[in-house]
Amino acid sequence: MISHYSGYLAFFTDSITKDGITKTVERYVFAPENNERGVSMFTRFQAGLLHPLIHIGYGMEFNVPGMVAEGAPIIHIRILILIRLRCRSFDGGLLWS
Repeated sequence: MISHYSGYLAFFTDSITKDGITKTVERYVFAPENNERGVSMFTRFQAGLLHPLIHIGYGMEFNVPGMVAEGAPIIHIRILILIRLRCRSFDGGLLWS
């Protein structure tokens, strides 16, 4: 996943620059053609948002420390990826440091 991140970042940066944020998100996350025949981009979008919450929530509810231990790194790794890439806005200003 991480090895492909820079390619996806460049692709979506170009798309957002060309078409804008709303059109890009509508096209690549919500459009029917990207949610048919097993592609399911909206499902992937939701899973990426909810996955750490599911692990931590179940772990806390049922007192399963291992599930909490699995969920917490997901949150931290995603934040660390952003920090390592030092995400910048399109006008060059630092968004995250």
